[in-house]
Amino acid sequence: GEGDSLVLCFRAFVTAADSLPVDDNAYLEFRYVFRHASYEVDFDVNFHNIKDYVNVSPNMSLTWNNRLNRQEQFDRSQKGRNANRNKDSERFYTTLYYKNVEDNADCLRDGRDDEKQITTPIEWVAYKQQFFCAILMGENAFRNAQSLKVATDKSNDSDNYLCDMSSSLGVDYDATADNFTLDMGFYFGPNKYRELRDMHRGFERILPLGWGFFLTQWVSRFAIIPVFNFLENFGWNYGIIIIVLTLLLKIVISPLTWSSYKTGAVMRHLKPEMEAINKKFPKQEQAMQKQQAMSQLQRRAGINPMAGCLPMLLQLPIIYAMFRFYPASIELRQKGFLWCDDLSSYDSILNLPFNIPLYGDHVSLFCLLMFAMQFLYTIYTMKQ
Repeated sequence: GEGDSLVLCFRAFVTAADSLPVDDNAYLEFRYVFRHASYEVDFDVNFHNIKDYVNVSPNMSLTWNNRLNRQEQFDRSQKGRNANRNKDSERFYTTLYYKNVEDNADCLRDGRDDEKQITTPIEWVAYKQQFFCAILMGENAFRNAQSLKVATDKSNDSDNYLCDMSSSLGVDYDATADNFTLDMGFYFGPNKYRELRDMHRGFERILPLGWGFFLTQWVSRFAIIPVFNFLENFGWNYGIIIIVLTLLLKIVISPLTWSSYKTGAVMRHLKPEMEAINKKFPKQEQAMQKQQAMSQLQRRAGINPMAGCLPMLLQLPIIYAMFRFYPASIELRQKGFLWCDDLSSYDSILNLPFNIPLYGDHVSLFCLLMFAMQFLYTIYTMKQ
């Protein structure tokens, strides 16, 4: 050990036909360093005095294969569609990420088999599941041609099997050196924003926070996640935290909502006059005159029709950020609230023996309550 670390070495010595070591000081070594309370593992490949025994091209390829198994709870007694439902959900969040040296992280297709050839240097490769990931990183970029692949073995009918991932990474090797080391490292741990961000390698980009959708990433990083982490300090149930976070969201966007409601109310008040204008200019060739009359009416009332649409548009990044945050939040994993066993997934009070198109094969009480509340709220708003 090294201080609070554990060092584990595997050595393959140069051997002759009778499997006896030709030279005790010539070997290929895999060296792992495990540190206390850390998800990082140092990984070095040491080529020690083997240049005279092996013929390795300077453009060497490192292959990393991994068979991914399910990490989330599932009921082994369920059969057919119900047994595969949670598996399909977990597979949807499983994919391979990689980061180019001069670009942001990118990924293969979410939840589906895919393959990609990369010819630019990359810094790391991540095998990501819904709440956990394995990341291989290099101190120097992986160079040359790389092959990245996600595939599903159709012949494997195990309940525990998810998919296979593989990477072929080009590395530079000095064939003239007596001792040469490939300096790399692993991260084996949760998909937790703070853990990944604090490594300063861009690992947080593997989280589905809406990076490319109209400011959503900024809302997630600087509003939703900090407030969520702050509310965690009170020790509340995560269901209560979600409710409080939703109420805070309503308060924040209330000025936008009020502006939209106000514009809608004025427009309803002007409806008789607008209908009168439509009757006054019924013909197609009178469209310009009708538009001018409508604009004059709206100016007199002091409203802008776009004022009702803009607040709704500004709300989208906030709502979408929360929509993306909850399924990806490991803090909610296997945390129960009321009748729900896992807040990171849907609740089901009844599993149906058949599938209903555009609905599914289970009854979600949270979804039904949300629909009922939204329906009643809409009726109340329209009456007002």
